[in-house]
Amino acid sequence: MLPRPAHHFTLARLRAALQAQRVGLELRKPWAWPLVPQLVLLVLVSALVLGLVWIVLLQGCWQQWAAEQSREGDLRQDYQRKLLRSAGLAAVSTQRDQLGQALAALEKNLSGQAEQEALLSDINQVGLRRGLQFELLRPGKPLAQNFYAELPVAVRVVGRYQDMGGFLADVAALPHLVTLGNISLHRHGSGEGLLSLDGTVKTFRRLDPQELAAQAAANKKANQ
Repeated sequence: MLPRPAHHFTLARLRAALQAQRVGLELRKPWAWPLVPQLVLLVLVSALVLGLVWIVLLQGCWQQWAAEQSREGDLRQDYQRKLLRSAGLAAVSTQRDQLGQALAALEKNLSGQAEQEALLSDINQVGLRRGLQFELLRPGKPLAQNFYAELPVAVRVVGRYQDMGGFLADVAALPHLVTLGNISLHRHGSGEGLLSLDGTVKTFRRLDPQELAAQAAANKKANQ
């Protein structure tokens, strides 16, 4: 029986085979190359394409990372501002509740149309009890506000100093919501040691539904 021929694969033979396939290669016709050069070219082109794709993707990721870093700083500053603002939120909420309660109490003290008309009689009775003489008791033109109307009443009384002090205290103690202003005190022309007091008593009342509707219509027309 004859022995099989031995096939010795050495690096020198591989190099010689590659050099033999590289001889006569035309760069413009890679499809005509032998198999090994084609495989080498395919690997190089694939590596180049993958490298370019990787660079493009990496650059986009880097830009996105830089943008997120900048956005993180802005968000951190915004969070700190909101944190400082919310620190006093409880106190602001408490103050708002207190103001709401105070406003509700003031609204309850607002008189109606009939009660406001009775104020003139109450002021007159207070002055008479103090022994004062009225020279003027004249209501002015009502001034409508958001939900209430303000009625100024011009007052001029004549009497002694201590009686006038008691008169002002009694007017301020009336159950109506009133304010006293524009007060002036001077000697009366009678020459009997009497004084004359001029002032303005302001009272406030709730607007009735018709007045509120008219006010809303006027505001709507003014905003058009």
